[in-house]
Amino acid sequence: MSDDTLPKTTVSKLMREILPPEVRCSTESRDFVTECCVEFLHLVASEANEVCQNDSMKTVNPKHLKTALENLGFKDYVKQLERMEETYTAAIESRPKKQSRKLDAQGLSGEELLRMQDEMVARSQRAMMAHQETASSNSSSSSTSSTSST
Repeated sequence: MSDDTLPKTTVSKLMREILPPEVRCSTESRDFVTECCVEFLHLVASEANEVCQNDSMKTVNPKHLKTALENLGFKDYVKQLERMEETYTAAIESRPKKQSRKLDAQGLSGEELLRMQDEMVARSQRAMMAHQETASSNSSSSSTSSTSST
């Protein structure tokens, strides 16, 4: 068996859910089903990658998987894939959005952080203007002293 495999407990659980309770499955049968599943996944992924490349894209998306299933003669699986995609999308959208941990550690609201940022920008602008005024007065006093010494 290759390094590419599925967790044995997951495959066993799926098989128990599908098979009637009175049916037992040998370890060899479970391993064979696992190998078949891995081969099926490789086949679909490879075809989806080819479809993706033909679309001049670098990331395989659900559309590529659907086309791959159709190309391989598994049209019956496309509807199930679409239902799974809807379920997945709904689950992702219902999850709370992650926020930056740095912002959480600050314990400040977005408005407070924005106000602080505005204050820092204003201080920086004042410091820059003061520096420019100092530089300009230094250059005019040095030009004045150079003309008075001649």
